[in-house]
Amino acid sequence: MNERIPLKPVLERLAERYRKLGIADDIYAQGTVVTADTGFANEANMNYLHEQQINGYIPDNQFRSRDPYLGR
Repeated sequence: MNERIPLKPVLERLAERYRKLGIADDIYAQGTVVTADTGFANEANMNYLHEQQINGYIPDNQFRSRDPYLGR
């Protein structure tokens, strides 16, 4: 799995689609919650979410090893 998947272009394309369709000028300013899978878990993506003030949740790719029920 590539753990360096950039989230920025995905979110920018999504925002642009919403603008073009006239749904929202800034979808992320409307309280939208972004979720992504563990393939997007890296420091660059977390920094991007923080810097852009996007409410996002990405589980880190080590969460299974810390959970006693999943790590078996």
